[in-house]
Amino acid sequence: MDSPILIPQHISKYGCYSSMYIMGASIMAGIYKYQITAVLAFLLSVTSYLNWKMVKKYSWNSWIKNIDIMVSCSIVLYVTLVDSARYQPNHRQLWFYTVFILVLVFVINELLLYYQVKNKVYVKNQSSPSNPNFSLMYTNPGTEEREYAYYRSTATHIMFIHLLPISVIMYCMYNAP
Repeated sequence: MDSPILIPQHISKYGCYSSMYIMGASIMAGIYKYQITAVLAFLLSVTSYLNWKMVKKYSWNSWIKNIDIMVSCSIVLYVTLVDSARYQPNHRQLWFYTVFILVLVFVINELLLYYQVKNKVYVKNQSSPSNPNFSLMYTNPGTEEREYAYYRSTATHIMFIHLLPISVIMYCMYNAP
């Protein structure tokens, strides 16, 4: 069964672009002798690209999505438990804060996407006030609100799940003793 597309490709392509930033971090990790992180980041850039190329609605059925999740979790755990020991103490603390932000934003973003796009839990009635910027109301396909939900979800994911942690990792590696 081929599941329908969750996020249109004209929006999900930005996730593909951000996977190249992860590839850059992979190269930097190799240069700075973080070999396992370099390999994990390389794998993550590939799986992230393939995942964002076509984001499916029922992602748990997608083998590439599952591999992407496993590699993502592996790199966060490996950097947290192993690589961060090489960082300066204040940079290690920065990494721990980053992981906290990453998890918090990921959970909130997925909840918003679930309520706004994936499932009709809260359906807006005509008399209720609307706040499309930060709402748990279901958005109908083809509407401006749905398009905004796609963009918000994608931009939030790219900024806080791709760019922020990778930037912090590169900063910490560069400044490690």
